[in-house]
Amino acid sequence: MGSNSEVLIEVVPGESLGRALLYYGVYELAPTLLVNAYLKKGDAFVDVGANIGYYALLAAQLVGPEGRVVAFEPVAHLRARLARSVALNECAHVEVRPEVVGRTRGAADLFEVVRGVNGLKRGQRLLNRRT
Repeated sequence: MGSNSEVLIEVVPGESLGRALLYYGVYELAPTLLVNAYLKKGDAFVDVGANIGYYALLAAQLVGPEGRVVAFEPVAHLRARLARSVALNECAHVEVRPEVVGRTRGAADLFEVVRGVNGLKRGQRLLNRRT
């Protein structure tokens, strides 16, 4: 991920992000290199659609306890995994938020693609949130 210290992140090996981290130790190399190049101790970072927290945890490692990370993830089961990883890494400077982030205020339906035995199934409505 970032510098030399180890970061713990809860992954599911069958998911693409989990597989990439298990096999290569990195997910999306170019954006990871970009974040590594620009963030420094004391910076602030906002992760919108944080998923399980790969970039939030990378940023937390780079900005250190003197910095701040805010991670927005509206999907409850992903946010729970993110929160567990934040706790495992004792990242008191990371704030996990449940809100949907958008350009304007309003209501929106959020859908998640559900994998079936034979590929993708129709999306399942997860929540209706005001932004």
